[in-house]
Amino acid sequence: MWKNNKKTGCHNKSIFGRTQRPHKTHQINDRGFTLIELLIGIAIMGILVAFAIPQYREYTEVRSFSSPLALLTSMSTQMESNYVNNRDYALATDNTNTICPFAPITDPTSGFIISCQPLNAGQSYLLRAVAPDYAYTIDNNGNRATTLFKGTASTATCWQKTADGDCFL
Repeated sequence: MWKNNKKTGCHNKSIFGRTQRPHKTHQINDRGFTLIELLIGIAIMGILVAFAIPQYREYTEVRSFSSPLALLTSMSTQMESNYVNNRDYALATDNTNTICPFAPITDPTSGFIISCQPLNAGQSYLLRAVAPDYAYTIDNNGNRATTLFKGTASTATCWQKTADGDCFL
């Protein structure tokens, strides 16, 4: 009464000497995903992307600040070294060229323009890094400030890196 089905390895009950086969409309296709499963997966991915993109943008934005701020710090150190040698921020070691002011320098990685303004007859200075929506400064006392952040005037007494007021160290 029972015969072995060679395709599936199952025994199907025989009626009148014939092996029963499932009707095509009753077959279950176990391959792939259902539409609901795909939609749920797409919704989860959409939620993850909605959180990831703003974080990535902020990360890349903050990274673009590292080069001009490092340049400001390095230039400030050079200015201090020059002051120790000459007792003047505006005179170079050979007394023929000026250190500050100098022609504005454009940082190639970030697009910030670095400039220097001598103050108090060469006894102090103000270094600036300026981009369209950002402006950072450092003076001869090492005081750091943000005067423009994301297009909005700022009074931060540090180099601001986020709109919440977080600062670079």
